[in-house]
Amino acid sequence: MHSLICSVVNFENLFPPCILSCILYSYLLEFVKENDDLAQNIANEGFQFIKNNLRMKDVKCYWKELLMKYSQLLKYPVEDRSDMIVIS
Repeated sequence: MHSLICSVVNFENLFPPCILSCILYSYLLEFVKENDDLAQNIANEGFQFIKNNLRMKDVKCYWKELLMKYSQLLKYPVEDRSDMIVIS
C-alpha cells in the first residue's frame, strides 16, 4: 500500500524538502527499530565495504570537491587567515 501511494503521489510537490526529509527519516527510523537484525547486517556490510574499499586519498578528493562546490555557493569572498591551521 505504501509503495503504491508513493508511486501515485509526488510528495515533492506537496511538502518542502526539509519536511519531506523529516518524514523519510522518521519512517526509516521506525523501520530500523522494527528490523534490528537487518539494520545490524546493513551496518556491518557498510563497515566492511568502507574498510576494504575506501582510501584516504578518496576521502581527501571528496572533501576537496565538496568544499570547492560549497565555496561557489557562498555570497561573500573566502579569505585566507594567518591563524588558520593547515590540515594535510
